[in-house]
Amino acid sequence: MKLLDKIAPRWALKRAVARRQLARVRAAFEAGQPSRTNPRRGEASSGDSLMERAGPSIRESARYLDENHDLAIGTLEDLISNVIGE
Repeated sequence: MKLLDKIAPRWALKRAVARRQLARVRAAFEAGQPSRTNPRRGEASSGDSLMERAGPSIRESARYLDENHDLAIGTLEDLISNVIGE
């Protein structure tokens, strides 16, 4: 038994509870850090370079849906009017 437990048991209990809470917070924070078992996900490149590569494919898919599906026509029209503002 530690000296603090003998002198001030309530304070020692509060301190132990606070240490457990701090350990939980640190564990949650460290879970988001990249490591050997938790590698970083996502792209390291900029959004512009990603769109240069993915843009043609997205454009072709949108054109196909616009030509062949009536629900997509309405969805794309709403998207265009809200984003571009026709």
